[in-house]
Amino acid sequence: MNKRKIVLLVLCASLIFPAFSQVNDPYYYIPKKEVKTNGFRKFLNNFSFTLTGGYGRTFYKHHLPGYGVVNYSDSTSQGLYLFAVQDSTNSPFTGYQNWLNAPSVSAVNRFASSDQDNQVLSDTARLGYKGNAGAIPFTFILSIRLFDRFTIGGGITYEFHRLPTMNPMSGEELIGKYVPNVRSTHLRKYFGTIGGQVYGYMGWSYSVDLQIGKVAMGGAYDKASITNSLFFNLGLPIEYEFSEYLSAVVRPSFEYKSYKVSLPEIGGAVKHTFPSLYVSIGFRYTIPEIPRCPIHARTPTGYDYPKKFTNKTCRIQKKHVHVDKEFRGQPFYKKQNPKIGENHPTLFRYHWYNRRKISGGY
Repeated sequence: MNKRKIVLLVLCASLIFPAFSQVNDPYYYIPKKEVKTNGFRKFLNNFSFTLTGGYGRTFYKHHLPGYGVVNYSDSTSQGLYLFAVQDSTNSPFTGYQNWLNAPSVSAVNRFASSDQDNQVLSDTARLGYKGNAGAIPFTFILSIRLFDRFTIGGGITYEFHRLPTMNPMSGEELIGKYVPNVRSTHLRKYFGTIGGQVYGYMGWSYSVDLQIGKVAMGGAYDKASITNSLFFNLGLPIEYEFSEYLSAVVRPSFEYKSYKVSLPEIGGAVKHTFPSLYVSIGFRYTIPEIPRCPIHARTPTGYDYPKKFTNKTCRIQKKHVHVDKEFRGQPFYKKQNPKIGENHPTLFRYHWYNRRKISGGY
């Protein structure tokens, strides 16, 4: 074969072979520069919703400078009373009960000298109470991602809250424990939050965030007598990424908060601190930037799928293109571009529901 024939054959092949190589498969991936993008969905992809529940311990504590506490045992006026030091020998004296959450004032008579024996004064001893109790918080957060590393947002927490039985810092044998008039209530917290990722590796993400907001006290607290300050919650969220749209979240945190109870009849107020330690567990969902593939499953020519095949979308498992629009092939809780074996790492024959089948599930 001479050189002219060889050149002619190569030219013919170069014209014919591309015709056979044209891709008619509608699932063929078109380069991204040809894809129409939805700008609004791409904007929404920066937003995430986080829902967590958990458990915590709240540590109540207050000091009582300038006051005294008496454990009054008269049948008509039993219980603990808080009074001003200068009234330690007066009869009657003005005293407050339930000064932790719902103060009530009354004039109390001293009928016996022994009434003065069951009291502790702040000018002779360290006077105050402390105790701790459980809390169960549920938190919802809406946040927006900035620069792929930082987040800013806001949220709300609803907390089932216990009021503790409190021990005195001194003189327990004289005045005994403080038992609240109500044992359980709730708190609502409204806050803004800001945070940033510190480290990420193999689907794990470690961050630091700060929540700052206000506490709405529950029904056990006399809101007319209480003034509460801002609370600060410092957390260390740890996330594991199931997919780029869904992550599991574990968030240990420390929270500081306080409030004041006004006692106008004895001229003052008591400041209560009630910091908390929490561990919260939940999920974070990010709005997908592209929709799930809407094409219904069809059995392509030459493929023999089982009759009970229930997949209702096209069988492409990665992000792909139909015509000029991009779609995802997986539900939001799965990896959107899975590698071989990631979707089904265990063979069907080894699944628990096939354990009794002699054929191994086939």
